[in-house]
Amino acid sequence: MRKAAWIFLATSVMGCLVLAMVSINCGGSSGERPGGTGGATSSGGTSGAGGSGSGGTSTTSSTSTGLDCSKAIAPGSQPGGTPGLVTDFTDWNSSKGQWGNAQGIYGAIYPYKDSLGSSMSAAVDTTTHAFHGTGSVVPSGYGGMGIGFSVCATVTSFTSVSFDIMGSSPGCRMDLQIKTYDQQPNNQNPPGSCDPNGSAGCYNFPAATNAADLNTPIAAFTTVTIPLANVNNWSAANAAQVIGLQWQWGGTNVDLDAGAGCAIDVYVTNVKFQ
Repeated sequence: MRKAAWIFLATSVMGCLVLAMVSINCGGSSGERPGGTGGATSSGGTSGAGGSGSGGTSTTSSTSTGLDCSKAIAPGSQPGGTPGLVTDFTDWNSSKGQWGNAQGIYGAIYPYKDSLGSSMSAAVDTTTHAFHGTGSVVPSGYGGMGIGFSVCATVTSFTSVSFDIMGSSPGCRMDLQIKTYDQQPNNQNPPGSCDPNGSAGCYNFPAATNAADLNTPIAAFTTVTIPLANVNNWSAANAAQVIGLQWQWGGTNVDLDAGAGCAIDVYVTNVKFQ
C-alpha cells in the first residue's frame, strides 16, 4: 500500500552539465545540460535543466501541438483524463517508447549523467508501472532521469506537484526539476526559445531541492507533494510553459577518499499536478 508523506520544501539551486539525449522528444540529439541558477557546473546536483540521455523514442501524433506554449494544454485535460495527471505509467507504450495520451500530455523518458564517471540508466517497469532509475553518482558528480513532454503544458490552475517514490540513493541529494520552454535551448529537439549563446545561458529551470530523502531506503511507494510556491524560480509565466520533469541526484555526501559513488535504485510513478 502506498503511504502519503507531505513534504514542504525550501529550495536553492546550483548548475551542472548534462550529456546528449537520444530520444527525439526529451531534449536534443546534440545534448542538453541542466543549469540551475548559475548555469555552472555543480558539486552536488543541479536545480534546473533539460536532462538528456538514451530514453525511448516516441512518435508524433496529428493531435500534437509540439512545443507551442500559446496552445499549452493542462495535464489530464484529454477526454476521459484524470485532471492534473501527467502519467502513472499504466499508459506506457513500449513499442513507441512513449508514455501518456496523444490527445493530451505525452512524451518519452531519458537518463543523463556527468562526464566524471557517474552512470545512469532509466526504464519503465511494467510490473510496478513505474519509472525506474539505476546508477551511481561519483563525488562532485550528478545523474538523473526525466520525462520530456512532446507538447507544452500549462499548470496555472494547480498549486502543487506530486509523485510516488520508492527506493534508495544513500549519499546523494535528490532534486526535482521542472523543465520550461524559455530555458530549453533552441538548438535542441524539440527546441525551446533559449539562445545557448546568450549571456544568461539556458537550463535555469525551476527546482525543488531535497525533494525526498532517500538516504534511508523507502520500501513502499510513498507520495511526495511539493507546493509549487516552494519551487525555486517558480512563477505564473513558468506555470504556462512546462515541458518536462526530471529527478536528479548529486553526490553531496559521497566519501571523497573512497572515490566510490552513491548507488541509485529508485522508482517513480503517479506523477501529477494538484
